[in-house]
Amino acid sequence: MIRINADDKAALVKAAERKGQSVTSFVTLAALKEARAVDRREDSRAVHGGVPIWFRASCREAANGGTSNYRLIGRKLLGALAAEVPADVEIDEWHVEIAENLNQLLEADDDGELLEWFEEHYPKFVALIPPRRRQQFVDGLREQYAETGIEI
Repeated sequence: MIRINADDKAALVKAAERKGQSVTSFVTLAALKEARAVDRREDSRAVHGGVPIWFRASCREAANGGTSNYRLIGRKLLGALAAEVPADVEIDEWHVEIAENLNQLLEADDDGELLEWFEEHYPKFVALIPPRRRQQFVDGLREQYAETGIEI
């Protein structure tokens, strides 16, 4: 048994109902999803350590209502993956990661898992995108993929 305050419990009940699940199922599935994500992060070496100037500038412009937006940033990043290889991985390993994992996530319908992949491999990039704008970012990734695939 887990003790939580009434507001948190109400939020869990509401979310479970919206997904058509029992609270037990909802909490169990969410906990398992997070546990798997933690395991993947611990096993992963391929983490980009910095954020290029173009990405920072695009996020700043989008945040200030300029011509850039988070959808466009997602498109640009997917198009730039060949240049944004994490330093702690061999290029051949990275190409396998893209071909086997990222391609599958882009083909699937789970936006949450796709975002988790970017949080795992590009955590500092995703940290610059406000949570309320991350769906726009994912939409941009998917649009770019639909038009050009991933160019490595």
